[in-house]
Amino acid sequence: MSMDDEFATLIDGRPAWHKPIALNSYDHDGPMYCYNGRYIKFSVTPNHRMYVASDKDYSIQYIDQVFGNTVKVLCAVDKASKVD
Repeated sequence: MSMDDEFATLIDGRPAWHKPIALNSYDHDGPMYCYNGRYIKFSVTPNHRMYVASDKDYSIQYIDQVFGNTVKVLCAVDKASKVD
């Protein structure tokens, strides 16, 4: 990741693409939650938050609370949603 990358974010409950205002980096010596699917791939720490839906309503949940359950993950945002 770099300051030139764009990330999907939520602005007033709507997804949009933005460059970061800061990047945080920490040493982590513990478990990771990893997934490699058709449309999304991630490797995150247990306290990472993700925007998921177990039914039809999305909410922000910690990965260690939802991993292994069937959930929907918002994994794509149309670049036309970009706000400069």
